[in-house]
Amino acid sequence: MKAYTWHRGRLSDGLKLRSHERFGPSVLLGERGRGRVETIVSLDRKAPPVSEIQRVLECDVKTITLPARDGRPEKSFVVLTAQRSEQQEAVLVHVCTEWVYTRATSGRYTPITGEVQELACGQGAHGIAGRIGSWVDVLLRMPFGSEIEIRPEGGYKVETYRLWVDEEGCAHSATLDDRQMMLAMEMA
Repeated sequence: MKAYTWHRGRLSDGLKLRSHERFGPSVLLGERGRGRVETIVSLDRKAPPVSEIQRVLECDVKTITLPARDGRPEKSFVVLTAQRSEQQEAVLVHVCTEWVYTRATSGRYTPITGEVQELACGQGAHGIAGRIGSWVDVLLRMPFGSEIEIRPEGGYKVETYRLWVDEEGCAHSATLDDRQMMLAMEMA
């Protein structure tokens, strides 16, 4: 699958890798701390994806489930693996709704069309206890032809965006107004 990252209104190729003290190069979602959730999407140890300059451009995703034992519940986590086949029906998109601090606002996304699947989710926040404002940081599997609406944190200070994947598997992003104008021109 092709991989993309959406952050602060920009769509870029690949998933950015950051070093983690325990898991090595990983995609880190959210942040650590009170009222926050950090989720680590590491690389598969047996078949890691090819990375170029700390970015993974194409990969597959595998879910690993650890069984319940010693009173602990079952736990699942996602890892990035090497791409197995050339034919793909979806892309991976890392969406971070962090933008500008504004009291009592929260960044979020909403699926519009298609079977968008949330693979991993982290959360960031502002304030000591994370109660002043928050934002989500997710890894999504978006099939060809799907679309989501992204409402970054910041309230009236930022615009709403749309992110969609065309039938050829390329991801695109535009403001809500621009996207509505594109759709209107297609219908005319």
